[in-house]
Amino acid sequence: MFSVVLTEKRAKQRELEIDCQSHNSEAVIKGMDEKLQEKDKEHRFGVVYNLICMYYSTNKAQDFVKKIFL
Repeated sequence: MFSVVLTEKRAKQRELEIDCQSHNSEAVIKGMDEKLQEKDKEHRFGVVYNLICMYYSTNKAQDFVKKIFL
């Protein structure tokens, strides 16, 4: 009888540990997903910013060339 109670207690403890690990895993995945989304926003902003700078620089260079040679 004592063995059965001890086995049930261990099984319950293992179940709680597995539930805790599952919860922790879900929390980590959610946190990493949020970080990934934030990094994606930062990279998209950087790409747009660089495109705008490139466009502005190209137009300024074209204006400069036009002023000099025309």
